Amino acid sequence: MNFEEEVTLYKWLKKRFPDLKEMLEDFYVNQHLTMAQIAKKMDASPMTICRQLHKFGIPTRTDWATIHPNLEPSRALAYILGVLKGDGCVSKFRGGRTFQYQVILQVKSKPFTFAFKTALRKIGLHPKLDQVKQRHPQYKGRRMYRVIGRSIIFYNWYYSLSLEDIENMLLTKTFVKSFIKGFYESEGYSLKAKDKHYNYFRYKIAMYNTDYMLLQLIKKLLQRLGFYFRLYPMKKSFSQLATSNKQRFELVASGKTTFKNFFEAIKPICKLPNTRV
Repeated sequence: MNFEEEVTLYKWLKKRFPDLKEMLEDFYVNQHLTMAQIAKKMDASPMTICRQLHKFGIPTRTDWATIHPNLEPSRALAYILGVLKGDGCVSKFRGGRTFQYQVILQVKSKPFTFAFKTALRKIGLHPKLDQVKQRHPQYKGRRMYRVIGRSIIFYNWYYSLSLEDIENMLLTKTFVKSFIKGFYESEGYSLKAKDKHYNYFRYKIAMYNTDYMLLQLIKKLLQRLGFYFRLYPMKKSFSQLATSNKQRFELVASGKTTFKNFFEAIKPICKLPNTRV
């Protein structure tokens, strides 16, 4: 296609779709449609859609693998690492003729996935958010929210990190709080329960994982913030709720003052205190 034909085609598309750029961003980035699907909707060819995506500077999915995210220490990056050490994951799989390098979070909480998506955007990734239904027989039909970002550079960087590297990145208390927030929203829970026999409440905050050394690091980071948690192996009957047979460990703190100060400092957006009578 020569220059004149391309200009003519662009004018034709623009006339039919005045908000062409916004439509392409919505179809391709937000709804995650393929170029062929978009072409069918717009009565154009996939090559035309590809050209328009490049024209408007919208990264195509083959470009996402080479995006250079900002990996300098920041609140957003600390939060992302906290999530990835819990419910999130960084994976590699073959998609067609090439490998896909993905940063993924799939959970029930919509606010949690929005917060993770926002953090990924802040470091320069182009995540998408969609709804999926669980296929596992135990949770069949349950609606989940999934965020996916792609970058081979992030993949290689993440798997080069040691726990010591992560600790060295958390230079300030603000970064530490962001990391703890991401991990708590993934692996934490809280309980405010009224004692049946006495007229007072019991308070508990806990975070669990199978990685003992990771929890040792988080315990150390919590001490920097003035919180003193205890680390225990979880009972086998509790651990059997997990799909993995690995031993789980739990960080636990109790007391009304600790309970109140923890939520004021960390400010999680999910797994907020609940009351059991």
